[in-house]
Amino acid sequence: MITYILDLKNYKFNFNHYLLNNISQQRKDNLLKYKNDIDKNLSLYSELLVKMSIASLCNIDISKIILSKTTTGKPICKYPKNIYFNFSHTRSSILLSISKSKYLGVDIEKIKNAPFDIVKSVFNHKEINFLHRYHKYSKNYNFFYIWTRKEAYLKSIGIGLVENLNNINILDKKYNNNFHTFTYNNYICSIYSKNINVKNNKIIIITKKEVDDFYKNHQLPDNALINL
Repeated sequence: MITYILDLKNYKFNFNHYLLNNISQQRKDNLLKYKNDIDKNLSLYSELLVKMSIASLCNIDISKIILSKTTTGKPICKYPKNIYFNFSHTRSSILLSISKSKYLGVDIEKIKNAPFDIVKSVFNHKEINFLHRYHKYSKNYNFFYIWTRKEAYLKSIGIGLVENLNNINILDKKYNNNFHTFTYNNYICSIYSKNINVKNNKIIIITKKEVDDFYKNHQLPDNALINL
């Protein structure tokens, strides 16, 4: 498994055709509806990072990559086969993991003042005990530690946030080898995989310039765009 973290803070959105030509028309239309630069950049670079990571891992041309979505809206890779990915973004950062494990989910959140008023409706009673009693880190950290793990787990099975979240205890020891949670700057990242030990995860901090440079040398013709 390989995980990428891309920080887009303070970057203005530019109409770089060599970048826009490498995303689907649907995503291009959607991102141009956003009013602020950070939302445009997050939408643009989410797809760029996915395609770059698949092309690099599988050593194939970007034009051969086929992306689609499940009936529940989860992005998937149709070609090459047996490649799975999941991404999340918040504020100005993108988290992407790619592997050969079908059940894969990730989440990234900025550690900030947590919405503790929702705890009883979304946290299991054991998770609530952890939130209040485990003082190695701040209470806000503990909240997002649980939240990102729960979100990553649900995304791995392709359902996202649902009702009765408090029936799920992601602190259960049976998940110990399936989660990898870590901090980057003031963000907390959680990765879940059902079939592999995510502790062997390789983390790559990548820059916007590195992504831009990759696409300068791997331009995709307009007629090869795939909808995502």
